[in-house]
Amino acid sequence: MPSACNAPMFSETSPNLTIWAFNAPGEENNAFVYESVRKGRSRFGWGYVPTADLRQLDPRPWAELTPEETDCFKKANFLLRINPGDWIVHINVPSNVPSYGQCVAARATGGYEFDVETPTGDFRHYIPVDPATVIEFDRTSPNVLPIIEQKLKLRGSHWRIHAKEEFLQSIENLKGDSRPCARRNSSCSGKIVRGQSRGNRSC
Repeated sequence: MPSACNAPMFSETSPNLTIWAFNAPGEENNAFVYESVRKGRSRFGWGYVPTADLRQLDPRPWAELTPEETDCFKKANFLLRINPGDWIVHINVPSNVPSYGQCVAARATGGYEFDVETPTGDFRHYIPVDPATVIEFDRTSPNVLPIIEQKLKLRGSHWRIHAKEEFLQSIENLKGDSRPCARRNSSCSGKIVRGQSRGNRSC
């Protein structure tokens, strides 16, 4: 099985910087995932058993894993490759009402972590993120470069965005026009969130 690697914090222009996109978690999990990001935890599914900690599964032989552990590891082991400094974008994760194309992004501050207990019984996998970097936006915003708008269209449970310079430029564009969004307006720019929770749900 692959091994996790630890890496130092990257600069904004580091060639090792990776941008990750996570698919929508499903309407029943949207609120939990969104509030978790705001509080500093970027969550991913395929953690529906409390023994799915990838760090514990990684060194074990396949024959020792349960079918559920095998399933979770195969679907989520890429999380072990996320490093401090990487960006994570959650697709179709709105702040309140479901809205196609709404995104929330944040920058990782650490490597993979695991919660044994969660309110949903899933989404135990998470990456620590900096709440000060959390930004909400519509991918059709004029501040999002066309190539990034295309890259943010759904492509599976997760994928990488290789257009790094264009992504970072889009984030800067959104930060420069951080007016409150009209959620259903495709011209919505960007809303910077400072990690203050709107609810009492724990992350």
